[in-house]
Amino acid sequence: MNPYFICYKAALSTFGATPIPYPSPNTVLIFLIAYLIGSISTAVVVARVFNLKDPRSAGSNNAGATNVLRLGGWRAGLLTLIGDVAKGAFLPLLCVLYDRPLHAVMAAGVGAVLGHVYPIYFGLKGGKGVATGIGVLAVWHWPTCLIMLGTWLGTALLTRYASLASMLGFLMAAIYACLFTPLWAEPVLALSALILYKHQPNLKNLRAGTEPRLG
Repeated sequence: MNPYFICYKAALSTFGATPIPYPSPNTVLIFLIAYLIGSISTAVVVARVFNLKDPRSAGSNNAGATNVLRLGGWRAGLLTLIGDVAKGAFLPLLCVLYDRPLHAVMAAGVGAVLGHVYPIYFGLKGGKGVATGIGVLAVWHWPTCLIMLGTWLGTALLTRYASLASMLGFLMAAIYACLFTPLWAEPVLALSALILYKHQPNLKNLRAGTEPRLG
């Protein structure tokens, strides 16, 4: 057996997680379809419909709901949020409804978030995956999603920093998944790691005191 795969399984066993098997052709296809769906940048589409500045080069330079909210108001922001959540939930939910294997449901979620973050239709310059990740978590494991949302809401109300709320929300989701639902530990960790990685500029702004607040 590949030594890397042995180490990989050993690391997962720390949390009692079950490693995802090597993907089948059908799972790869589901992942690719999810990536293409995720690559539809709701923020850019809504900005064009509302005749707003391109969110990738205006405001916080992020193709996400919070930036569209700042650029175009609550209607544009809400539409972006709904679209981003929906594209995260759509294919994983379809996999569940059609009784696809669990690793296919996982692949659909990861593919959707990767597409949102690195959209092939928009020069690989997308959002940070928060709203799309919420849609994915809602289908994957709703208690983990509630942990994330509760943490986000509490942090946002206390600090008015959407970025800090998102980082802490997905960090808590990863910790919860590792401790209480090892079956989902690996995909939730992967999702959270990607979203936290995309928030590095926000972390620097928070340290410098230049991060914009909500409201």
